[in-house]
Amino acid sequence: MPSALRNEVLEESYFDSPGPEAKIVPLPSYGISQAQKQPRPAVEDYAIKSERNFNELNSMVEEVRKLLLSRPQPTSSASQNVAPTAQQKFESLAERWKKETLYCSSVLEMAMHPAYQQIIGMGRTAIPFMLKDLKEQPRHWFWALRAISGEDPVPPNARGDVLRMTQAWLVWGARSGYEF
Repeated sequence: MPSALRNEVLEESYFDSPGPEAKIVPLPSYGISQAQKQPRPAVEDYAIKSERNFNELNSMVEEVRKLLLSRPQPTSSASQNVAPTAQQKFESLAERWKKETLYCSSVLEMAMHPAYQQIIGMGRTAIPFMLKDLKEQPRHWFWALRAISGEDPVPPNARGDVLRMTQAWLVWGARSGYEF
């Protein structure tokens, strides 16, 4: 008997006794169809891919945060002179991000959008603008805020709840001295 056929027969049957006189006997089906015996890899694969994407995004966020922390921070007088230009840049990038991710349901895709990444690249200068935008309309600024600040004020039981996550970041922003 060819090995492939023998393996298929053995998967669906068993030997009725040990020794050379053993006969191959089919396993009882117990009313289970062949389709029901098949594993459900799509759900398991999605969960594994989602976790992998989440871990990859977290490591990228950490790298960006380290890069931002290594940059020299502007002095208070310099930041006052830069604020209108920074605000205009933020508003332009935010508008582009909102428009191009309007129908996107993947947080990972939203966070990887080039305009969003440029906002993260603005560093701490962008934080008050993001907080102001969150106050006006809850949006997914959470990855950027976490990447830039290195903090995450969202309690574990609030994850996934955009309104509670927004509230946590607004409280954090007020306590951290940001005006928005």
